[in-house]
Amino acid sequence: MAIRLLKSKQEGATPALLIRDEINIGMQYKEVALKSRFYRRLRTNEKVAQTIRACNNTLGMNGSFKNGCLYREKGLSEYWKKGNGEMVVCDHAVPVSELVRLHQEEGEPLERLILSPVVRITISSNSDLTVKGYAKKGHKRGFPLYRYSLIGMRVVTHLGTEVDPATWTDDDHWGLVASTEELKPVLEALGIEV
Repeated sequence: MAIRLLKSKQEGATPALLIRDEINIGMQYKEVALKSRFYRRLRTNEKVAQTIRACNNTLGMNGSFKNGCLYREKGLSEYWKKGNGEMVVCDHAVPVSELVRLHQEEGEPLERLILSPVVRITISSNSDLTVKGYAKKGHKRGFPLYRYSLIGMRVVTHLGTEVDPATWTDDDHWGLVASTEELKPVLEALGIEV
């Protein structure tokens, strides 16, 4: 029950190197945007959000390849395949707007934020989050999956272990990240110790 990271067609482009490159480019753009006369905050926030999403794409946590998510809604197949009938999205457990805030206002490194939980969920559950007002709020600091408990959604890790979203902590999440073999080269390239 391993995760599957995207494989680049470009020679020597490992996920770890692609992510490092994406973060470097994003931070260079952010520095340029900080010198802008107009819309400085909007532009820098937008670039931070784009960088987080681009790194998640490289990790296979979005787009047409959704098998890099460390979590999935209970009942979904272990591996997602286009055309298998599952209508799913990859949802940031902690909304991207909050991740941007953590970076911009609290100095949280992007290298850590890109590894915040992304969960493969049904479109129906995604709609529930939106309708009930939890699409951009409802998260609880220290409990990254908490929003899902508010709609009664059950969550399993990529290892098949069911976790309680109301009590699953940041430490639990980082323990899962550290024990995921496919992420070890990424952690090393980003200089993250867990």
